[in-house]
Amino acid sequence: MIENFPKIYSIKDANQKGFAWAFGYGPFEGMDFLSRLHPYVHQRRMDFWEINPTPAGISLGETGSKWPDVMFCGHPPPFAFFSDRIVKDLLDFGVEFEGVTPIPLGPIKSKKLRSVPAPAYHVLEAKPGISIDYEASGIAMDDNGQPMLPVGQAVVVHLDPETWSGADVFKCSNWPRGGMDLLCTERVKQLALAQGWTNVDFVRQRVKGVNPFA
Repeated sequence: MIENFPKIYSIKDANQKGFAWAFGYGPFEGMDFLSRLHPYVHQRRMDFWEINPTPAGISLGETGSKWPDVMFCGHPPPFAFFSDRIVKDLLDFGVEFEGVTPIPLGPIKSKKLRSVPAPAYHVLEAKPGISIDYEASGIAMDDNGQPMLPVGQAVVVHLDPETWSGADVFKCSNWPRGGMDLLCTERVKQLALAQGWTNVDFVRQRVKGVNPFA
């Protein structure tokens, strides 16, 4: 087992009651992050909008009385939207992003939310900073060297510690299903606690050779 390797987390929404949430988003100007997705994922998004025309920006749910710092997105990628407070905290912390894209709010259906000033929200793209070890994850490769991901099944991936860039916020460099999850170290988790980020959760990730219960 590898000793002293930092704990790695994915940054998620905490699904806390009372916070605004999004069931998706509609096309808006400046969506450069879409072009950086896997071509298959990008095309699925464009096909969805063609079949289901959606107003520009975040499609908000009908409930909620508070604005969260991390807003759930029910039709990823991305899996969440992040408030300007989080963006500022991470930039001040020295995080370098691949992209920070402001995303407008769509119609606000909740009467309670209309009376509460909303923060600006963003789509955050981390720079690649670690790779998945497909062999350790039990995922076979095809003849072209591409992972044969099981359809309709959850996959417990194991990250390769030797590929970590040393960054505090990063993403997987070789994950074809979206690839927009923000991964981070314990340092960012502690930053979130100190700054009081709302509706945020940190899900521990498996790392090859590292005891997850240590």
